[in-house]
Amino acid sequence: MTALVLVGCDITTGNWHVAPTFWLPTEGAMHDKARVDKVPYDLWQRQGFLETTPGSVVSYEYVAQYLRNVFDQHRVGKIGFDRWNISIQFLLPWLLAAGFSEQTI
Repeated sequence: MTALVLVGCDITTGNWHVAPTFWLPTEGAMHDKARVDKVPYDLWQRQGFLETTPGSVVSYEYVAQYLRNVFDQHRVGKIGFDRWNISIQFLLPWLLAAGFSEQTI
């Protein structure tokens, strides 16, 4: 599973907002994964709390494009990553292909 959690403050009201997004791959039986992991992924997907990416593993290209859209629509002050899978062979090349610079990341 891959997750993104956006946290922001409304500058007019001072209210904080949290918007999480979670992804699993499309291929493979969501019901079977839910049963094996003992987590209701299939229910979360039906309820709109879980999104899927194309393929049999989470598509980092898809996630990078999602992030590009977030950056294009919002003033992002900081981004942090769990360093696991941000390495050169996973998300980083897709972020660069989506137009991010190494200084942004």
